[in-house]
Amino acid sequence: MRYCAAVAAMDVRAIVLLGLAGEGNDRATPVLDSSENFAGTPLAVLPVLGQPVLHRVVDRLKCAGVDSVSVLSAARAPLVDDCYPPGVKWQNVADTQLWRASEEEFDHLAHDGAELVLVVRLGAYAEVEIDPLLQFHLDQRNHITQVVDADGPLDFFVLSGSRRNDAAFLLRNKLGKVRVQSRSFVTSGYVNRLQTLADLRRLTLDSLLQKTSIQPQGEQFRPGHHQRQPWRILRHHAIAVGLRPVAERQKRPPRERPRDLRAEALIDVEIAAQPEI
Repeated sequence: MRYCAAVAAMDVRAIVLLGLAGEGNDRATPVLDSSENFAGTPLAVLPVLGQPVLHRVVDRLKCAGVDSVSVLSAARAPLVDDCYPPGVKWQNVADTQLWRASEEEFDHLAHDGAELVLVVRLGAYAEVEIDPLLQFHLDQRNHITQVVDADGPLDFFVLSGSRRNDAAFLLRNKLGKVRVQSRSFVTSGYVNRLQTLADLRRLTLDSLLQKTSIQPQGEQFRPGHHQRQPWRILRHHAIAVGLRPVAERQKRPPRERPRDLRAEALIDVEIAAQPEI
């Protein structure tokens, strides 16, 4: 349970959608055709400082007091199968069924007692202030609250568990339309749209520069320096950070030791100075 200023204990759940582009399209858009992937792999499952973006998002939700997180994935890529965050409900669905599955999951959570449901599509990495967002949603008496930043709307929503018709309308329209207009919540937190590989690199660099809340995996042995156990770089990980896979890198020829011309000259002098027998 979590607590807000205006209410007593509230049951807050979250649904995270992975593998489809939003933007209110009339058809399902597989991640392979989206700008939010690399080589058919969603950018959200690629690592940033040792941990997938998806794990970072789930950890932020849990730290904010969200009671449970459900991940619905329509992505089909090798890394996705190894990206299940611990302690979440994971469901693989066909890309044409993701929105219907998300509607069914919302109904299940609402029937199970969820008062507020966060719906997040990855997509962007956004460090949204969860407590102020929920408080804003309650103060405004919104049925649905969408998060926006200076660059526009994000696929990050708060839905009231009792407003099933509004939730169904939003999900059937692929997060592109709402049934009743309401004020949006403006976040001042860090946002990276994660539309290209360059955005992923920027997220990594911003995290190293401490512009985000992302911390490197491992033990910090002095400020700004982390050490972790050696780990094998997977082929997809190497590509994601702009490196060639180890197996594909050309082996450098062994370096020849530079000739010491001075030493060779001294040896020649010594040989010349030896008396003939």
